[in-house]
Amino acid sequence: MRFSKIRATESKIKELELKGEFRISCVIRNSEPVIPEPDFELQAEDQIFGVVKASAMEKLKSTLGVSEHVYNPTSV
Repeated sequence: MRFSKIRATESKIKELELKGEFRISCVIRNSEPVIPEPDFELQAEDQIFGVVKASAMEKLKSTLGVSEHVYNPTSV
């Protein structure tokens, strides 16, 4: 799952992950991939890649402050 234009900037990865429901695996910053540590702080232009349970999608979108996501495997 990839999210961009998140409103949860200046948040740390550990503050956004939902235990057992969502895990951030990569952040793209300035066109460079970063495998983030829990204390990694997000910036406004970062793109987040992660894994999320379908049942947690609405909760995640609210946590990240986004209205839509880029890829939804259930719609393929």
